Amino acid sequence: MNSGTISASGADLSSNGAIYVSSQNGGSIGTITNTGSLVGTTADISNVAGSVGTLNNSQGVGNPNGALTYTGILPSAYNIIVNSPTNYGQLSGSGVSGVTTFGVYLGSSLTKGTYASVLTGLASGTNVNATTGMFNGTAWNLVLNASNSWDLVVQNSATNTLQSVQINASSLATMYNQQAAPYQAALTYDCPVYDENNFCVTAGGRYTYVDASPSANAQAGLVVVGYRPLKNLRFGAFADQSINSNSPPRFSQSNPSPMWGLFAKWNLNEDGTGLGVQASVVTSSSKLTVTRPQLDNTEAGLGNTQFDGQGYQLTTNFLQPLSDSFALVPYFGLRYTHIQADAYTENTSTAVTSPLSYDDMAQNNLSAIGGVGIYSHLAEKLTATASVGFQQSLHHSMANYQGTSAITGLEHFSVQMPSANHSMATATAGLFYDISKQQRLGINVLWQQQAFSDANTTTALANYSIGF
Repeated sequence: MNSGTISASGADLSSNGAIYVSSQNGGSIGTITNTGSLVGTTADISNVAGSVGTLNNSQGVGNPNGALTYTGILPSAYNIIVNSPTNYGQLSGSGVSGVTTFGVYLGSSLTKGTYASVLTGLASGTNVNATTGMFNGTAWNLVLNASNSWDLVVQNSATNTLQSVQINASSLATMYNQQAAPYQAALTYDCPVYDENNFCVTAGGRYTYVDASPSANAQAGLVVVGYRPLKNLRFGAFADQSINSNSPPRFSQSNPSPMWGLFAKWNLNEDGTGLGVQASVVTSSSKLTVTRPQLDNTEAGLGNTQFDGQGYQLTTNFLQPLSDSFALVPYFGLRYTHIQADAYTENTSTAVTSPLSYDDMAQNNLSAIGGVGIYSHLAEKLTATASVGFQQSLHHSMANYQGTSAITGLEHFSVQMPSANHSMATATAGLFYDISKQQRLGINVLWQQQAFSDANTTTALANYSIGF
């Protein structure tokens, strides 16, 4: 313990114990760093005619001696030391003069929230300068409370909030891939078995897996209905209803209505050989629930948005038999997909006081597709198919993950999505068993590289077709 007068011209005074200090001469002290207790008789620090450059203080909440008391000329700068929400500095002034610049000590650990009565007895505009500031990417401000003391209010971290958006960007890319894969499969849907009434019904299931980081998968049931007005022309419609969807962490997708679409297929010859053309369209609408990861000094903001899309495809092929049991099928076409998440704002709650607002975000992709397939009759009723091909992007656009917030330092944000692939490979394999002339069982697997880099999808289809 120390009692008396301490003179330190241009020097630093550090304290981590119980010390009685009274400075009443014309000298100066460069820096006082108090990490323990300063205890004086009339005041813990009394500066009548001298000067103090910087006062760093942790004495206050959590200290048995309470706030650090101060009289006289204020230091040029006062930095609060914050160790935790229950251990931080408080300065209580009495008969003070001059102006001090408030700040947060570099070694502090700030947590979002309010630190009560960090300054008492200091008047606004007269004794306190700098009532707002930033600390390691986190904004803070001083607010006068009902007791005429200053509270330190720590906001959400702009730096960490932006990082939470960046983390979600990779998961959002997986959601776009998970949406694109069913479109690519649905644009090939067909109803191939007909009888004397020229009607066909196909029922089955779909499983889609997104091989990415993070991964995702989805299961769906599907129904396809076709009508054949001519032996070489058929058209129809389909509905593909999601049954279960396992989305990336912090994302949840619900599909209250099915993905549905239309198709038409024409062949030059009634037996399907020679030139063939197929046109297809697909559309879907779902809802996404998105939660931000909660990092230090951030909020786990949660919001809901509409997640819609459409796909269009036109392909031509030429089925060339090479033998009674083997045929070659080169194909070429165009595919366009549009997938969009609508603009939304996170929900406000007691836990989320600074929700983020996001702009709408669309992915558009116009691609040329092509490749070669084979048909092989393995047995009287068993047929195998396979193909390899490509998807070359002719035009690709993807909006940034961007929006606005009320968080200081993050009024606007924009996160670029993962880089895009423009040349993508695709492959299929299938097996079909004709139960009878009017009934068929089929299994088909479609593998496709996706627009976002380092991601590919696998879709498996199993179905039963019957003709009427």
